[in-house]
Amino acid sequence: MNKKIIYFIAGLIFIGLIIWFVFYINNNVMTGATVRPSAVAGIKAFGPALDDNNNVVYYDLDNADLYRYDPATQIKTKLSQDMDQPSKIIWSPDGSQAIIKIEYNKYNFEKFNSPFVNKSVADGTVMLWHYNLNTNKYIMLSQDIFAPASDNPLNPVWSADSKSIVYYSVDQTTKIKSLKTSNPDGTNPRTIGTVSARLFSILKYDSASGTVLYSTSNVNDDNSISIYQLNLATQQEKTIIENVSSVGNFDNLIFYTKDNKSYIYDDQSGKTNKISIDLAANNFTYNVTSGVLISLGKNKSKQAMYLIKLQNLKPLREFELDFGDKQPESIENLALTKDAKKLLFTSGDNLFSIPIE
Repeated sequence: MNKKIIYFIAGLIFIGLIIWFVFYINNNVMTGATVRPSAVAGIKAFGPALDDNNNVVYYDLDNADLYRYDPATQIKTKLSQDMDQPSKIIWSPDGSQAIIKIEYNKYNFEKFNSPFVNKSVADGTVMLWHYNLNTNKYIMLSQDIFAPASDNPLNPVWSADSKSIVYYSVDQTTKIKSLKTSNPDGTNPRTIGTVSARLFSILKYDSASGTVLYSTSNVNDDNSISIYQLNLATQQEKTIIENVSSVGNFDNLIFYTKDNKSYIYDDQSGKTNKISIDLAANNFTYNVTSGVLISLGKNKSKQAMYLIKLQNLKPLREFELDFGDKQPESIENLALTKDAKKLLFTSGDNLFSIPIE
């Protein structure tokens, strides 16, 4: 056979293999990777989040205060003084402030002069406080403990610029359900809209578009979640998604699971896309700059983590998490660094990290 023909055929085969490989990579998950998360030594963390500088801000269970941890230098910096353990921390986007939910322990708080002490508060009362890390100043927000008809903040969310919060309120006299906004310390409150259903959580407040996204729990339907959008100018409610099992929201995107499949909804375009793998995800984290989505859930009866590039919604890699002999009861507080090279999360009281290659 003519050598030119042989070279030509060989070239076609080679090009065909390259095309097949590219097609395979773009349409299949690279599986088989098993990663063992590394526990961050010396940190027992509650309610961690990442600040603008990729530092971890959290409540340290061993030292009973808020701390900042720099993963690059491994330096811990104490942020507060003698803080009692909260039941929830809602960090501002820039990591400089926090809304703290705490139950009033009358004996301990008053005996040991807690920063949350207020002798007029009944034991066991749930309180909300604003804490400014720069000034070390605490301001109580939950005024409803004194006046039942006043604001009752539930799951407040921060504005993107960390300058205001939005919360759900029910007037105890009229029973009117409304959304309110205020400064982070609770000053300058104002009503921005009313809603028809009792809210489960506020997802996003977009002051630019004048809309609020929120979810409600369907108590008569296996506690599934539905998501609505309120137009603040027209006060019209719009159903976005109904009867889903888990929700995560970042920037203008909502990630949710329905019927054991995962989807992405863009609230700017109004479009919904199915992630190209059957995954009953129970936790999401997203890097806005790089467009990398980390999705954690069960696939084929095992707990796995997926790295997904949102340009085509194709899962690029699958990691099976290996904790050795002691498997975790839960994995929570997923956070992806800005360069999308490291994933942080908590399991139990421990803070873990995983390098993302």
